[in-house]
Amino acid sequence: MTPTKQAKLVKVARTYLQEHSWEGDWRIDVVAVEMTSRGRLLRVELIKNAVTGWELL
Repeated sequence: MTPTKQAKLVKVARTYLQEHSWEGDWRIDVVAVEMTSRGRLLRVELIKNAVTGWELL
């Protein structure tokens, strides 16, 4: 996860949390899927805690 991608996720999360009046802890997990140009699966990676609530502070 690059800092730019994290920042985009934080922006989306902030909007979602405000619209749903969420006040609890939160985190974003990311599933990265890499495929060939022909659609063959090469890799699947789970990135737990890619973004957490403290990034909003």
